[in-house]
Formats: sequence, C-alpha cells, structure tokens
Amino acid sequence: MNKFIAFLLTLSSSLFCIAQQYKVDITKAIVKEISISDVLYDIKTVNVIIPDTVVLDNPFLYLAGDKKYLVSTQFSPESYLFDIQGKFIQEICGNHIRWPCKHFDMKRNILYRDNFKYWLGIDVQTNKIVKQITKPKQFKDQIANFMQISEDKYIGYVNNQSGNCTTLFVIFDSRGNILYREPNNRTYVKAHIDSPYFLGSFYEYESRYFCLEPFSGTTVYEIGDNILYPHIYFYVGDKTPIYEFQELNRDNLNHKDEWKLFTVRETPNRIYFSYITPKGSRWGFYSKKEDQAYIAPASDESRESLHFGEKNFTPALLQDQYSVRSVVKGDTLKVLIGALK
Repeated sequence: MNKFIAFLLTLSSSLFCIAQQYKVDITKAIVKEISISDVLYDIKTVNVIIPDTVVLDNPFLYLAGDKKYLVSTQFSPESYLFDIQGKFIQEICGNHIRWPCKHFDMKRNILYRDNFKYWLGIDVQTNKIVKQITKPKQFKDQIANFMQISEDKYIGYVNNQSGNCTTLFVIFDSRGNILYREPNNRTYVKAHIDSPYFLGSFYEYESRYFCLEPFSGTTVYEIGDNILYPHIYFYVGDKTPIYEFQELNRDNLNHKDEWKLFTVRETPNRIYFSYITPKGSRWGFYSKKEDQAYIAPASDESRESLHFGEKNFTPALLQDQYSVRSVVKGDTLKVLIGALK
C-alpha cells in the first residue's frame, strides 16, 4: 500500500515538467552597442496615417495574434484598430464603454477595459463585448492587470498597498473565485498616501506562462498548476532594490542607485530584459548558449524617441514574440515590427 501511494505521488509531481532554470548575472554583463539587426529579424515598417478624429500621444502599439491588425491604446478610454498596412479601421469602444484600457490579450484579440470591479473584454474586430471577468473581491483594488492561463483561469499581481499584504500573486476564475495565492512574506513602512497600482508583468513562451513582480522582484516564475516555480533569477548585486525601504526618503541612504526589473521576454536562444534606473531605462539580453548577459550603454532617451536608429534602437518589450516600436511624427505613426531573435 505504501509503495502504491509513493508511486502516485511521483506520478503526480511528474505531470508538470518544469522549464529549465537560469541565473542572469547583470554585474558581469558586457556593455556594448546593440543594433536593430542584433535583436530583430523579419523586420517590417508600417506608416500609419492618423485620421483627424484620432489623437495619439506616445501610444502603446500591439501586434494582434493573427498578425493582421495593430491595436493602439494609451491605457485611457481611447483605443484604435488599424490593419497591418496602416489603414484606420475603427475606434475600439464596445458599446461606447469609456473605462480605461488595462490589458490587451494578443492571443485572443481581446481588449479589456477596467471599472475596478471587473474587466470587460472587447473583440477588436467585431467591436463587441465578449467577456466579463470579475476581480477577486478581496483584491479588487490591488489587481490592475491579469493574464489568462487556461480556459477559465487567470493570474494577477497583487499590489502591496498597505505595506503588509501577505499575497504576491493570485490565481482566480472568471467569477472572481480565488484558486491559489502565492504568499508574500515581506513588509515595508507605509509612508505615502498614494498606493502602488502596478500592472504586473506576464508572458507566454512555448505554451508556458510566466510572471514577474515589477520593480521589487528579482525572479521570473513559471506558472504551474496552482503553484509558481522559480524560472529566471536576475542578480544586480548592490543595485538590488530593498523592499523594506521602497517608500522611505532615500536621499540619506546608500542604496539610491537601484535597478528595478521591469520587463522580461524569452525566446529559444535569449532572455530579453529591461530595468528602470535613477538615470533612465537600460535594456539587454542574456544568451542561453553562452551563459552571458549583454546590456546596451546608457543613452539619451529623448533623442531615441525621435527616430529608429540602427545603433540607438530600444525594443518595445511588450509582446511575447514580437517587438513593436512606434514614433508619432505629425499625422503619421511610424511603426517598426520585428520578431525577437
């Protein structure tokens, strides 16, 4: 009997095969110029003509999962749909729902609007509401974004707004029922009136789902069956953010040069990453084959925003497999699309 139980436990644990784990040591990263051709292939440039009725100011651009459409959103009520040639199709409004946009599901072509109690999903092609997801009641003010990980299962990052929240991530269904909580055992001193409301960072790679705690986190987790497994650990040495001090006045502390991990994306050969630092954003990639990280030198971001240069290019790490970078010039939105190497 005991042997049979042991066999069942072994079988159960083997049903979910954990992805390979990596350590990315930023302190040993090689600083070098990284060009567009170093990062992207299948590069395409699209000139989107902006109609007089459309106002775009530093928009987020997404390539829809079928690669036929571009979705422009500024995480405000205004969102728009263009075809892949840059022709304007329509405003994405879903029966004139004017709630802020918080999430675009590129895999299913659904744009979600947020009324702080639930998310309404709008099919960007039909412009109709096709989904409603209720936020877990206990965390409805703390979850700004989510990712769908199965037919009726979602994961969201829980912002620690009180300083002593004991939940880091939560998995829930469309009715708001909590299925799993990833514990948070860290606290900080609440010093400000404002509360954090970060989106959280999620991505899909090879039919697996991954999540990252923004700004304070150092680890990318693989999302298993109601459990999280460490997948990538980022090490930045003495630049690691100190969770306990995140709201305190840092001027008199010796930890001002913090590097806050912002976005991570993964391909078969590389792990791409970006950091928010006191001197602006930094980005680079880790070569899985070489076990080596590369990082682009600090640059003038105001100059970068004016054009796409071969040597000053910064990919928009918003997509699972593609980088979509855009620049507004007058009545034209110039879009650069490329697949991440």
